[in-house]
This record gives sequence, structure tokens and C-alpha cells, in this order.
Amino acid sequence: MVFAHHREVQRALVARFPEAAHVLGSDDVAARAAAVDAFQRSDGPALIVCSLQAASQGITLVRASNVAFLELDWTPARHDQAEDRCHRIGQRDAVTAYYLLATQSIDEQMAAVLQRKRSVIDAVTDGRQLEDTSALDAVVRELRDRPGRALRAAA
Repeated sequence: MVFAHHREVQRALVARFPEAAHVLGSDDVAARAAAVDAFQRSDGPALIVCSLQAASQGITLVRASNVAFLELDWTPARHDQAEDRCHRIGQRDAVTAYYLLATQSIDEQMAAVLQRKRSVIDAVTDGRQLEDTSALDAVVRELRDRPGRALRAAA
């Protein structure tokens, strides 16, 4: 199971793997349901391409035990929800989630923001207090502290 956020990435995956099922924002409700049903069958497609928004909630995909995230969302809960599509009653295998990040790209800062948000959420639920720095301030400070390092677009 592969999750992506941007439509261009989703379209490229579907073009590269035309036999894959997909649950995308551009798919109507019936097409999404048919794709999920097809993927869940033992003789169904071996890959399902999913939109982080359209497929992160409300569906069960226990046939998959490997989840790959090609892009990051701003919300840790969105990733958790997407991973949980496989963590359902009926799952027979251990589920592994892969976060594919490009080095020396904005992915590194996004991952840091997500980790910071997770720390804040954990502190709130555990009743702890954290330093008074926002996730955005931490990223800006990190970028400023790296002179000469320019972010470049991943090809």
C-alpha cells in the first residue's frame, strides 16, 4: 500500500503501475469501494495507491502489511490513521510503515515538524510541559543555523 499527498505523484504511480488499485480524491465513492474490494481479494492487485486524504480513514485494507509514505502530511494523526488501515481485525501479519524521505530536502524539515508535534501531543496526554518553542520556530531556527545550505527540489 502506497500513500501520497499530491495528485501529480498519485497519477505518476497509477501510470507506472496500471494494474494497481487506487483510492484517490478524483475517484467517486463507488470506484473507491470497488478498488478496496478488489485489493482485499486474494487474487486482487498486489498494490493499492492511496491518497492521504481520501484513504486515510474509513476503509480496511488488511491484505496489506507494508505501508509506504512517499510524502508527508502536516498532521501526525493523518499518518497514524493511514497506517491503521492495515491494523484491523483480520490482519495476520506484522505491519511495517516506511517513510521515504529525500535527504537535503524539505522532507527533513517536515519530519522534524511532525516529530515536534508528536512530542507536544505526547506531553499534553502525559501531563508534561515542554519548552515554549513552536514547531515552526524550531524549523526556521534550524534553517537559519545552516548557512550555505540551500534547499533544492527533489527530482
